[in-house]
Amino acid sequence: MSEILIGTESGVFRLGNDGNLQHEEGPPTVAFLTCAHAGVLALTQQGALWQRTGGNGWELVHERPVAEDIWAFGADPRVAGRLYLGVSPALLYCSDDGGATWTACEAIRRIPGYESWTFPPPPHIAHVRSVVPDPQVIGAVYIGVEEGGIYRSGNRGETWESLNEGLYWDVHTVTPAPTASGCMPPRAEDFIAAMTAASTGSTS
Repeated sequence: MSEILIGTESGVFRLGNDGNLQHEEGPPTVAFLTCAHAGVLALTQQGALWQRTGGNGWELVHERPVAEDIWAFGADPRVAGRLYLGVSPALLYCSDDGGATWTACEAIRRIPGYESWTFPPPPHIAHVRSVVPDPQVIGAVYIGVEEGGIYRSGNRGETWESLNEGLYWDVHTVTPAPTASGCMPPRAEDFIAAMTAASTGSTS
């Protein structure tokens, strides 16, 4: 069995090959864990970014990468330094230096219909809830917006393609699903998307 890292409100725990669970000194809380080109990164519930170093140590990368509320965190392990943050109001931030600096993908605000994106509870502000790299195209990325749908960019967020034909646009999670041939399908219905009110009765 491989070692497993577990992110909790009490920090990071490591489940070893021997079945022992040990607490690692590092981020005090964990909201997200992801594997990047340089290794494992954690984002705390307070929004701080940490990176796991050699051995079992951790170092603080950035105390507060962005001012907005963070709803999604992702990385493309094939691209050195490439990280993503999805925030509210709906926007994506991209880093190419492992989280030291961040750039907003402002083109998202120019997606047709952006002004109509919403969120069920007041104050009804949409957010990027899911972000995942395209496993077939290095540097391409998918985002899921609650409520706004699924979009793909192949050029670091400069332009976005809508994949929402036939899709209920209250999206929680996007996971690219390979076809039998192993190629990525271009249609929204070929994605695994965990949705909200329409399929689960939930509004959050």
